[in-house]
Amino acid sequence: MTIDNAKTELDLFKTTPIRTFLPSLGWHPAKVKDAFQKDNEIIATFKGRGGVYRFKDENKTFGTILDLALREVGLGKFGDARRLLRSILGNTEPENLSISTAPKSQNPSPSPSPVLSTESSPVSTVLKSEPIIENKKVSYDEALAAFECGSLPWTTPEFLPRLMLLRCLTSVSEMHRGSMRLSGSGSGNIRFPYCVRLDGGEIVHGGHETVVLHGGGKRYARGAHNGVWRSSGPHIGGRTAVVGESPIDVLSYDALHPCDEGRHLFALRSGTEVMCIDMIRDIIDQDLIDTVIIVTDNDPAGLTYAGKALTRLQVGRDKTQIGSARTYYQGIRAYYHAPYDGHEDWNDVLKANTSSVLHEADTNISPHQEQHEAMR
Repeated sequence: MTIDNAKTELDLFKTTPIRTFLPSLGWHPAKVKDAFQKDNEIIATFKGRGGVYRFKDENKTFGTILDLALREVGLGKFGDARRLLRSILGNTEPENLSISTAPKSQNPSPSPSPVLSTESSPVSTVLKSEPIIENKKVSYDEALAAFECGSLPWTTPEFLPRLMLLRCLTSVSEMHRGSMRLSGSGSGNIRFPYCVRLDGGEIVHGGHETVVLHGGGKRYARGAHNGVWRSSGPHIGGRTAVVGESPIDVLSYDALHPCDEGRHLFALRSGTEVMCIDMIRDIIDQDLIDTVIIVTDNDPAGLTYAGKALTRLQVGRDKTQIGSARTYYQGIRAYYHAPYDGHEDWNDVLKANTSSVLHEADTNISPHQEQHEAMR
């Protein structure tokens, strides 16, 4: 999207549902509705006047998401706080918001409601897919070079990055480790490459996302194309594809549902639902999968992504089939699987089902020093 000025961007941050930002800042849903917890601190969130989302802490101090961002980067560092919030949104406007000078409708359409956890849960709404807008400032070769520069391949099976430990991902299959790289700075950050599917079906590198250990946020490579993270190919024996909103989420789902043959994993960004499903249709055509599971977040944005993905799977469906088999492309099985126990995403489920994080997560030893020692 295009932000006309700083005030417009700040208004966007404040009117975006605050829960959109909180997980990336280390806050997780508490037992009380609309409350979030980080360490020993709990805040209550609510929508205030003018559509501004606010929070109240235990000291009855009120604030907006900008105040929470300033806690992460340092008081007074407004530029850094805005960059942090911008990176969490992925430099894209949230699906349910638009910046417009036109008067708002008095009867807006309701957002999709969360669904109960079941493997056959229907998606509550299906919206029209939006075109993908690519940022062409960086070529594909340049994006690949930037991804590999300053990072290391994850080559040591015994080594587990601290970020994975803190997300309770205590085991990542070798078939998926090749689809990410470790930050060469020793910070514990992990880089995930995002790919772009061209009109002819060619898959090229489109930039990368860095999941940040300290602060819990994300950073997107400057000038990167909107794309899809994927860990897929003939080397994976399983016949199921899993689609989520982040690599961490789909890796968490895979960890919670072990499969010796492996699964094809995909993580989409806003606006890439069509591209993601077209990549999946490619591997359907190669007879590599027969099932697609959508595991996006159980919130309005996540259900919107799921609706777009399932809609795209209906395009070009095999009309020679009868009954439910003809619903999706080439008669494959496809469904939305909501996180268990009312959690918003599958990493929250994984963390809730893990009694404790391994002691190595608290070590002061650089994770890359450990890997280098293990490689000697």
